[in-house]
Amino acid sequence: MSRGKYIVIEGPDSIGKTNQITLLAEKLKSAGLPIKIIKESENQNSISAKAISSIINNPNYPMNNRTEVLLYNAARSQSLELIRKSVANGIYCICDQNYLTTLAIQYYGQNNTSDYNVINQIIDFAVAGVEPDLTVVMDAAVNIMIENHEIQSSNNSNNVSEEYLEKVRAGYLWEANQRSYPIVFSTPDIETAANDIWNLVTPVIARRELSNILAVEPASIKEIISEKLSTLEATNVVDILDEIEPDEQIGSVTLLSDKISPITRSAAMARLSRLGEDFRTHIFNDKSGNIDKDEKLLQGLINTLGDNSIKESASQHIIIENASHMLVKLIEANRFTTYYEQPVKYINYSAKDDLDHYKFYVPKNLNSNIKKTYTSKINEIFKIYSEMFQELTNYMKINTMVPKSKQNQELQDVINNNVRMLLSSVLPISCKTIVGIYGSTQAIESIITNLKSSTLIEANNCGDEILAKVRKSTPAFYEHLNLTKKSEAEIEYRVSNDQNINELAEIYLKDSYGVTGEPVILTDYFPKNELDLIPDMLYENSSLPYNDIKVETNEWSYKKKSEIFNAYMGDRVNLQLIPGRAIEKAHYSLDIVCDFSVFKELQRHRIVENLNIQELTPRYGYETPDLIDEAGLTDKYQECFSISLELFSILQGAGYNEEAQYATLLGHKLRWQLTYNAREAFHIHELHTNPQSNPETRKLVQKIHEKLLEVHPLIGGAMKFVNLEDIPTQPTRIY
Repeated sequence: MSRGKYIVIEGPDSIGKTNQITLLAEKLKSAGLPIKIIKESENQNSISAKAISSIINNPNYPMNNRTEVLLYNAARSQSLELIRKSVANGIYCICDQNYLTTLAIQYYGQNNTSDYNVINQIIDFAVAGVEPDLTVVMDAAVNIMIENHEIQSSNNSNNVSEEYLEKVRAGYLWEANQRSYPIVFSTPDIETAANDIWNLVTPVIARRELSNILAVEPASIKEIISEKLSTLEATNVVDILDEIEPDEQIGSVTLLSDKISPITRSAAMARLSRLGEDFRTHIFNDKSGNIDKDEKLLQGLINTLGDNSIKESASQHIIIENASHMLVKLIEANRFTTYYEQPVKYINYSAKDDLDHYKFYVPKNLNSNIKKTYTSKINEIFKIYSEMFQELTNYMKINTMVPKSKQNQELQDVINNNVRMLLSSVLPISCKTIVGIYGSTQAIESIITNLKSSTLIEANNCGDEILAKVRKSTPAFYEHLNLTKKSEAEIEYRVSNDQNINELAEIYLKDSYGVTGEPVILTDYFPKNELDLIPDMLYENSSLPYNDIKVETNEWSYKKKSEIFNAYMGDRVNLQLIPGRAIEKAHYSLDIVCDFSVFKELQRHRIVENLNIQELTPRYGYETPDLIDEAGLTDKYQECFSISLELFSILQGAGYNEEAQYATLLGHKLRWQLTYNAREAFHIHELHTNPQSNPETRKLVQKIHEKLLEVHPLIGGAMKFVNLEDIPTQPTRIY
């Protein structure tokens, strides 16, 4: 395995070592080499070295000269052990000073030890053979050192004497000559010294040395980088970093690979707030592949410190099969999570499983008589669905616009998909589907807590099953949910609140399921005057406080404000171009009654607020598609809704109010509310009013947009890709 290098920049304080070390490190990093910068006397990577140094520098611990020399070398020994390990792992360590400083200051400058041989013996014992690959000694005239020291010091009483600095300088130069160390003269021109040092470092870097193998011929920087990648692959550290081409100039971006576990990736991110060094260097040195260590770190941050932000650094994919649409509704109520749901047009609900059952969920807490009635009624709906599926398929095939000579399996698939989409309205909420979830571990935790807080057994069981699965894969993120008092307290809090508000609602509010007026009501909006957003639009381009801008713009004319407004909206050539975040301040609250299928489409928009859904009921009614009437299937279609209403009433009468929702159909209307900002409105309104969108969703969003135009005509007018054209009432025969 290729080793790194140990490079020391020596010389008195206030001579410019820090600047030169920084410049050298930047050059080595740009060559793709992992770098660790160490100031020997202040080494932060060894707890022991740091503790020893703190004692030496603490005036509360008086000590004689011998003790001071011994302690400095004890700290040096600890630091050099870390340097040795780092170099062995391929790290290029650049050290600010080493044992030459002990000689220059304590022997030559302060005369703390009179025996030169004794102090060298102590140094040799501490160093234990860990010698630098290169030591560069920097030099400057004493008057320059004094000037630099006075500039850097905030208290001139700390200034040192010229005589002392002359002794220290002489000590450095004598030792450099004795040991054949190169000397670089420090000048006001930093680049000159930097180039001199780089010319000394380059051949040392190019000398390749392998562990337990003699040094081989010099190599180019590109060869070193290529070799470094091979070393990484051998130690599995390459899994943590992005793949790097040998001749690529390394920048400031590091990609944590998907090859490593979520725990290791999150632990690496967690360490960012605790790093005192370059991240790449830390990864190379630490190798962050110790799962046990990473897991303990995360458990400490989450369980002890309550650092929930760490749970945003890992994500998971979860697939839930055999979930009722009732369960899916509860799962997808969580924000900032991505969902993938099996489209109804791809599911053959006419088919039965191996036990001769249709695909629907039966609540497990129903008593035997109610369960028998429930199963019978739902089976009856599925049977009618299957009959209509065959009849409507035949009708569409007979009435297709495609000539018989060109009819093929592809046409049949299109017809089947259209039929399934149309007839999905008569499927019960209890019908089973598949839902995929992708989100951060914090979002997954929120889903688990919500499901376990539900009064529905299906939701509780699903929450338990998800928790059991994720605990196995990433226990560090979900261990705290095992802490009974904490996890149960949150669940009990939510359940108690829901019960209390439900009881109060029953006492103080009367039920009414009539849909009066329009299906879309704009219940609130902000601001009342959309031009009040002008200060927000100008804020980032001004140096004034917000209130000052507001006072100034209040005096402006409508024309002047409109000029600012139009400039902020800009020239939108496509619907992907959304105006800036100032318009997020504008909000619209809506009370909506619509089909369940329309609700599902709009629910998936994550940047919404105040998303509240009333309990599902058949009492808001439903609509019969024109094609159902054309095909002569109106009676059968409406019979499904009649059976649903009957079963719903039976379940409610038996005290199963929550479970009664499973009897409702996907075509039943529901009442719900949401709030979203104007920036999200651009996305929702322009997306769902295009001709390719679901006609029912399109009609509803058109109504919503009309409401917005009434209160904010300028914002609504800027949504230039909203399509308000009438939707044909007769079905378009695309089959």
